Order: sequence, then structure tokens, then C-alpha cells
Amino acid sequence: MILIASIWPSLATVASIMYQQTIVTELTEGRDLGYIFATATWISAIIFLPQIISSVFDTSTATIAFEKVEKKIKRDFYEKAKMTDYKYFDNPEFYDNYTWTNNERVQKANEARSMIVSFFTITVTIASVIGLIVAQDWLIVVIIVISLCIGLLIGFRTLVA
Repeated sequence: MILIASIWPSLATVASIMYQQTIVTELTEGRDLGYIFATATWISAIIFLPQIISSVFDTSTATIAFEKVEKKIKRDFYEKAKMTDYKYFDNPEFYDNYTWTNNERVQKANEARSMIVSFFTITVTIASVIGLIVAQDWLIVVIIVISLCIGLLIGFRTLVA
């Protein structure tokens, strides 16, 4: 699920970059406006399709999977609570921590899933964009790496000074 949720947004990013490039190329080559419109329509569908699929996917499959994860977390939580000595539940501080943890577990599991999806989405998107840039002209990547290194050196010297 995480892999699917990560690939769709990066596909939309690459498609939006290619959209602009394709339209400009076709305009400069003097293509027929009907052909350009058809191309723009297909690329727009590729850009918006991931958003539609992602929302359908999240409401169906991800919800079911999240319920399974939540059920397992809940079962583990209550198993640990059963093994805890009852005298601790009389302690207000322990009981407050217990109820806070019980209330927060669902939110934290959801936040963890979102962070993992965001991490993979950003990683796949960056790799896709770099691949697209390298496919166009590898010299651009060299210039970007050199400017990044110079910027890091300047930033590092500023921090040290």
C-alpha cells in the first residue's frame, strides 16, 4: 500500500513536468492545435488520475488495512494491561498515562503511516525528477551538484565563523 501510495504522486509530478515540455515542443514544431489539445488532455488525465485513484484507494483498501493494524495494536495494548499489576491502576499518574496512551495510539499509528508514505513519495518523486533531468541533459545535474556543494561550503563557513 505504501509503495502504491508513493508511486502515484511521483507519476503526477513527472507528468506535469513533461506536460509543459511537450506542449512547448509541439507548439514550436508547428503541430496542429487539435493534436496539441488531445495530447494536453491525455497528459492532464495522467496528472489527475493518481489523485482520483489515491482517494479511492485510501477510502477502501487503506481503511481496511488500517483497521487491521489498529486491531493488532489494541490487542497488544490490552494484553500488556492484563499483565500489569492492579495496584498501578490505583496510582493517578499511572492511570493518566495509561488513558492518554490508549487515546493517542490510533492517532500516532495514523501519523506514522502518513510519515512513511510521505517519505517514500518524496524519495520516489526526487528520483523520478532526477531521472528525467538526466535523460534530458546530464550536464544540468553536474551544474546542480556543483552549485549545491558551493552552497553547502558557504553555509558551513558561515556557521563556523
